[in-house]
Parts: sequence; C-alpha cells; structure tokens
Amino acid sequence: MTSESTEQTRRQQVRLERLAIAVAACAVTVAITVGVALLGYLRHTAAMIYIGLVGGLCSLFFVVIRSGLNRRFSDPSLTIPQMVAAGLVVSYGAYEGAATRPAFMAMYLMAYMFGVFALGVRGLISMAIFYVACYGGVAALSWIMHPDITDGRREIFRVMGLALVLGWMTLLGRYVGHLRHNLRRANDDLKRALARAEDLANHDGLTGCYTRRRLMELLWVEAKRAERGSPLCVCLIDLDHFKGINDEHGHLSGDEVLTQFAATAQAQLRATDFLGRYGGEEFLIGLSQTRLADALVVGERIRRAVERRPFASLPAGKRVTVSMGIVEHRPHDPIDRTLSRVDAALYEAKHRGRNCVVSAATDSPSDL
Repeated sequence: MTSESTEQTRRQQVRLERLAIAVAACAVTVAITVGVALLGYLRHTAAMIYIGLVGGLCSLFFVVIRSGLNRRFSDPSLTIPQMVAAGLVVSYGAYEGAATRPAFMAMYLMAYMFGVFALGVRGLISMAIFYVACYGGVAALSWIMHPDITDGRREIFRVMGLALVLGWMTLLGRYVGHLRHNLRRANDDLKRALARAEDLANHDGLTGCYTRRRLMELLWVEAKRAERGSPLCVCLIDLDHFKGINDEHGHLSGDEVLTQFAATAQAQLRATDFLGRYGGEEFLIGLSQTRLADALVVGERIRRAVERRPFASLPAGKRVTVSMGIVEHRPHDPIDRTLSRVDAALYEAKHRGRNCVVSAATDSPSDL
C-alpha cells in the first residue's frame, strides 16, 4: 500500500468517526422528539416520520462514505449535504411540534456546530442563511395554515434570535477556521522540519552522500540479504595524503576535493549500490549483489576516474589518488567483522604505496 492510499484510508476513517459523532447527535434529537411525543406535544405519527427520516439519512450517509462514493464530491466529508438534510428534517419537526419549537431550534444549533469545525466563512454564512430561512418558512407556513394558534410576533422574535445566535456562531467558526489554518501550517512546517532533520541524519552535509549512521543501516539490510544468498562486497576508500591538501591549499580546497571525489565515485556506481562518508577523508561503498571479482573491477574504475580527474580547487597537474580495500561479506559474519577485514585491506593498500586496490580475500593489489 502506497503512502497516498494509506493517507486516503486514514481520511476516510476520520470521516466515519465524524459521522459517528453526527449519528450520536441525531440520537439526542430522536430522544428529545420521543420525549415531546410522550408528553403529548407532538403527534406520534409525526414523531415516527421524524425518526424514520433521521434513521434513513444516517444510513444513507454511512453507506456513501463507507463505500467511498463520497470521494467523487468536491467535499468528501459531505458536511454541507449533511447539514442541509439535518436542517430540513428539523424543520419538519419544528412545524409539527408547534408547542415545543424552542427544542427544535436548539437542534438547528446542534447541526450548525458541525459546520463551525469544518466549513469556511462562506459556507457558514450560507448555512446560517439556510437555517434562518428554514425556520422562517416554518413560522410563515404555521401562520398561514394555523393562524389561530400561531403568535406572529413571537415567531418573528424567534427568527431574529436564531439569526443572531447563528451570526455569533459564524464569527466563532471564523476564529476556529483561523486556528485550523494555523494548525495545518504548523503541521506542514513540522513535516518539512522532520524531513530536513531526517535528510541531515542520512546525508553528509558536505558531500551529499550517506552518513556513517545510514551506512550501518544499509549494511545491516544487505547483510540480511547475504544470508539468503545475495552477495555483498564492501569497499573502504581513503584519499591519499589528504592532510597535505588541507595544509597546502586550505580547508576550502580540501572540502571541494571531498565533494568532487564523492560525485566521481557515485558516477561509477549502480542505483543499487550506496556510497557514504565513513569518517574524515574515508568513504565506504556497499556493492549489492556483487561478487569480489566484479567489485575489484568497480574499485579499479573508481581509482582511475579519481586519478584522471582535474580538481578545480587544486593547482594544474595536481593529482588526487585513493587507496582502497575491498572484501566480500561472508554470510552469517557480523558486520563489524566485515568492516574489520576491509579496514585491514585498506591498511595493506596504504602499506603497498597507496593509489591501489587491495582485496583482503586474494591479498593481491591492482596497481597502476
């Protein structure tokens, strides 16, 4: 599973969790409706219709989100459709339960709260106008159909009160939206900082190749593969007389030599190989799925490429050479043992006059 699909799955899970909270809120409204009906303020038939509408809509949204159909919409959370559906159902209850309309007005506010934590200012304003229009429609229809039991002044006051409360909640939503924006930005900054920290932990800041810590991790992985029959060779390289380069030409020149050497060596490797700075002017190469004979060819190719390369930070004609030890990792040997063997091979290369490649296994150099 890719990181993108994993993120999509996580978001769908979050949407289902939000829907579960919405269903719990619907259960509260159903309980209120049942109580109102039992007290005789709402016809039982109307209460059953209300409960059926709530249950049907909750089931519908669950199926849509659970099946993934919601991903086809611009807002996969379906916040506005859920709020619109809630507003219409509550309006039906408010119309039928004339004596208990304040309870249903509270349900508008419950539904609107979900928008406060999910919608932007424009969405909140639109839903606030919609809810005020819904209750205004309920009041107008009641005044037309039941003028004898409808107090017009009281209903106008309720419409105005609902509008004011929703207006205040819109301002609250604007503030919450600002906090959400800042939180997302902080999360993005944190992700970038963590990625940068990970990159610094894995890559040498000067040469761009792997750090020693990352080299050890990669060697451990390759050693596990070697136990299953995949060959692995390890090369340890030292830049000859590098201290003299620093002393004669300065540390900036030395840094440039290290950087250009790393680029030269990397150009001779495959995508499956890895190069890292082992320490100071020493570099280590892991040659995955490579036998010793082939590793010696690669090592010699690197040695020649470095010897022939002109280094811009050094005087014309000044050569840079390297000494290299190469060993083939023995399956079931600890990595420390392999590193000790390749270090001994590098020491032998220096002992034989430098600018050569020595294999600990054959103990024969390749000199030019």
